[in-house]
Amino acid sequence: MEKIRVSAVKYINSYPFMIGLRDGEVARMIDLEVCHPSECADRLIAGRTDIGLIPVAMIASMKIHIVSDYCLSTNGEVRTVLLVSNTPFEEITKIYLDYRSRSSVTLCRILAVKAWKRDFDWLQASEKFDITAMRQGEAAVMIGDRCFEYAHLFSFRLGPWSGVEKIHRPPVCLRLLGLDKSASGGVYITLQQGPGRRPRQKE
Repeated sequence: MEKIRVSAVKYINSYPFMIGLRDGEVARMIDLEVCHPSECADRLIAGRTDIGLIPVAMIASMKIHIVSDYCLSTNGEVRTVLLVSNTPFEEITKIYLDYRSRSSVTLCRILAVKAWKRDFDWLQASEKFDITAMRQGEAAVMIGDRCFEYAHLFSFRLGPWSGVEKIHRPPVCLRLLGLDKSASGGVYITLQQGPGRRPRQKE
């Protein structure tokens, strides 16, 4: 039997999903790989994976089935989506967009128009972009575990995002390429097993 190719995000907040996939009943049925959110979407579009944890901003442009009720989301503050700079916000003129992201960089553009009422020069940051070498007037969208490592280096940090009550993170999506429905159902059950292991908070 050909294994199902599954792409998951390589950040801490997706670990509950990966626990279920790694230790659940479908572990022997899948090839699990981890990559950046944008790469998960690219692999799904290109047909290099069958199931992916993808940025919500990509859903409208993709022909997919959503195969679970689970996603990464928040109703409060997050530490892994930041706009960072060593320039005061009112003096920022240029923003670099993290190549690892789709949803967060899209949200930043929307907020610039709808909430901040500001015009910026938008630049796509490459893999070689050094976020610690930004000049006066420059800022960058930063996502993922890198925020834990680099956030303290900047005098200005905006996050989650001003004017937004809820930041949605990517749902689990299935590419329309004839994946067996019973198999996708097994993945759904397995995804439940990971978050279900989270210990209950004591009252």
